[in-house]
Amino acid sequence: MLDRQMTPTDHRPRVMVLDDEPTARLIMNRYLGLHGYDTIAAGTVDEAVAVLKRERVDAVILDVGLSEERTGLDVLRTLRRLPGLEKLPAIILTGKILDDAEELSIARERAYLFRKPESLEVLVKFLDQILGTDQPQ
Repeated sequence: MLDRQMTPTDHRPRVMVLDDEPTARLIMNRYLGLHGYDTIAAGTVDEAVAVLKRERVDAVILDVGLSEERTGLDVLRTLRRLPGLEKLPAIILTGKILDDAEELSIARERAYLFRKPESLEVLVKFLDQILGTDQPQ
């Protein structure tokens, strides 16, 4: 299910959030919204890929550990092959221990790794930095 946090202005950066847990999506949507971001949240890999193909986003936050066979890393590999998204800022968010191949994949696909339970404040400050935005706190 796609969740949207929208505002009437086009000046806010837009971030797609992939997480299979509805509560985690809701918290991330609300927190990012309070810090000057519009969000589009996806609960599955298919939803996330569909969003990336039809919507303009300025960055993505992808959970690795999903309840399906595919992961946020699959979305990352897909988006790097979509025209115009090769350099889209991507944050990988995970609470699991990654193996060497997964960490290498994240580095190879030019993404940033954040481990849960990293604070949302730190995540937003980093997002502000990579997007070059000064969001009011």
